[in-house]
Amino acid sequence: MDVCRGLKEWGLRPGEQAAMMLPTGTDFFRAFFGVLYAGGVPVPIYPPLRLAQLEDHLRRQAAVLNNAEAVVLITSAEAGAAARLVQPLVKGLRGVRTVEQLSSAAKGLAFEQQRSPPTALIQ
Repeated sequence: MDVCRGLKEWGLRPGEQAAMMLPTGTDFFRAFFGVLYAGGVPVPIYPPLRLAQLEDHLRRQAAVLNNAEAVVLITSAEAGAAARLVQPLVKGLRGVRTVEQLSSAAKGLAFEQQRSPPTALIQ
């Protein structure tokens, strides 16, 4: 629930798209369900795999994020630099945070689940 509270503190409104540049694992699922509980729409994208293909990867991901109209990007500390490089390429993206940053920013905030929008996932 900390991720949900962190997203709401960050300004995610119900129905807005939240991109997640995370490998499959605990943080991915914490972010995914945090977005749903906050009333947002999760948009999973792949983190970069090879530095040699970083530029091409970031351009493709920027196109996905623009098309999905993502307003926030959740990532890992390892992919944070790449996520910050894509930020200026995405119109309307308010910023980049890690799951840990969202969780720690939300300490002490009350949890209030939002009604989920009709769209549960954009892939």
